Amino acid sequence: MTEEMLLTADRGFYSFPAWNQARHSGAHLLWRSQAGLRPYWLGDLEDGSWLAVITKPSGLRRSQKDRLREAARQGRDLDPEHAVIVRVVDYTVPDRKGRAHPADHQHARPGRRHRRGPGPLLP
Repeated sequence: MTEEMLLTADRGFYSFPAWNQARHSGAHLLWRSQAGLRPYWLGDLEDGSWLAVITKPSGLRRSQKDRLREAARQGRDLDPEHAVIVRVVDYTVPDRKGRAHPADHQHARPGRRHRRGPGPLLP
């Protein structure tokens, strides 16, 4: 991958280590993430997207994650192996009957079951 490339990935491919590996290549990243990812809001942008910080999900205590989030909120440099600032774009996905459902992280409910393709609901 190079700086001129755009890497896209669906939600099943997101992981913090994979994100960092791709980011180190210099490529631009566009990844759809699973509903369980909880980016920490930093601020809204004029186009309706927003900035957030994502912390490494394992290996950090809650107090360390809180310090990283506060550092991001204050505009200080972050250790990219532990936290990264990302731009989040919310969007709506229609279900099979044409009803709109928010696909953003703010509206995701714990325990919600997702349908993948025409098969049964997954636990």
